[in-house]
Amino acid sequence: MPPIEPNPLWTKFFETTLEYKKLAPWEWLYDTNIFGIQNPETKENNYSCIMGNAGQVFGLFIYKGEKGLNSYLELSMGLYPPHSPENQHIQDGWLLAFDNREDLTKEERDLLKVNNIKCRGKNAWPNIRRYEPGLEPWLPEEQDLPFLTEVIEQTIEVATKVKSKEIALPEFDSEDILLRVKGKEGWTDEVIEHEPYEASYKSPTLDEITAHRFKNSLEQGDNIFEIDIFYAPAPIKKNAKTRGVYPKIFTLVDQQSEMILHFEMQETVDEDPTLLFFGSVLKGIEKAGFLPREIQVSKPDVECLIYGLCEALGIKLVDTGFMEVTENVKAGLFQQMMGMPFDG
Repeated sequence: MPPIEPNPLWTKFFETTLEYKKLAPWEWLYDTNIFGIQNPETKENNYSCIMGNAGQVFGLFIYKGEKGLNSYLELSMGLYPPHSPENQHIQDGWLLAFDNREDLTKEERDLLKVNNIKCRGKNAWPNIRRYEPGLEPWLPEEQDLPFLTEVIEQTIEVATKVKSKEIALPEFDSEDILLRVKGKEGWTDEVIEHEPYEASYKSPTLDEITAHRFKNSLEQGDNIFEIDIFYAPAPIKKNAKTRGVYPKIFTLVDQQSEMILHFEMQETVDEDPTLLFFGSVLKGIEKAGFLPREIQVSKPDVECLIYGLCEALGIKLVDTGFMEVTENVKAGLFQQMMGMPFDG
């Protein structure tokens, strides 16, 4: 965590969050009433999602860019199992939540105190955290505070206009979306056409020499392998004051025996962790001693990772969307990891 000391940027931010809480826009808006707020400096569109109508989490999720908005769509469409620990790593943005005092860390309570922000009661304490795939939720960078404050101010503006019926804010199920844009004369409303975010994944190829060696030395069996890459349930931290990194785990499981044929864990975020596991697939097949008839995956990035390999080795590749054996293996691994010290 950064040093805890008075900061006018934090003071203004927290004061604005309390104005937002007093308005309580979740009483007439839903988390499906998404609208955009353009960053005046970067011109990146960020998206406000008002939370609280369901009576569970009261606050605001600010999705960062089109990639962040896509994470909202993937979760709302049910593409991932509900309550999965991995869901945290899908989201890209900032979560403002009004929590109970005991839900905040000491550093977060101190941050409110030194900036003279007084709170009392249930679901009354503003708490902002940056969510990024593979990283521990953390306080936002100081440089982001002015824009985050503007986002909350503009969210208040839009919500107030909706309440007074000055504007209508449809549910996010159409091609058009409201966007707030700051120009020379201040903030104005625009309607833009939403273009779905399309993720691009790298698909490495298997060189001919390696493919020839595998096909000549290994017979093809009738087994089905399941391959998955996922985040560990707990972060690795250098110390209590540094942001933790969630390692990525690779598993290759035999569907029939339900045995883990190969397991690897990568702790770096400096390289594409998916591409780092290309060699892990080959190691797992070598350890098995035969080529499988079929490899099943449940994620598009993993499918792209091994597409060329499967094509070169004559292995059928299937995206099943859900792999029961692997999910059982993950549950066991998570239980073991959370039951033991997990420090770097």
